[in-house]
Amino acid sequence: MLGQGLMFRFALFGFCAIFFAHASAGEPPLGSLPEDSLSEHIGALVLQSQERVQSLQALAQAERDRLAKLPCPRIGMTTVQALNSCWGKPKYTNRTITAGSVTEQWVYDHSYLYFENGRLTAIQD
Repeated sequence: MLGQGLMFRFALFGFCAIFFAHASAGEPPLGSLPEDSLSEHIGALVLQSQERVQSLQALAQAERDRLAKLPCPRIGMTTVQALNSCWGKPKYTNRTITAGSVTEQWVYDHSYLYFENGRLTAIQD
């Protein structure tokens, strides 16, 4: 459920969208529109915004459900297996190349995976 502050922002955004659409189309200013017409426009935009938020929430839940079915990272996994784990793709990676090895640190929100020569050697969460 959307909070009142977020609903207000959606309504304000809708009002601004209507205002600029009218202004750029050379239509009469919004102040000259009947109040019920303006209310209908804003109400329709708020409803569209609510539907979009619900759609995005459903997509996010579907992604969480998909990730929950995947195995979690385990020591010994390859980088490909780790990418296909419940942690998925990292936000970014740090790579160190030395004479004898390649080490990588995969950075997530508050967790890290450490690889040496393509194998997971440490998990920090």
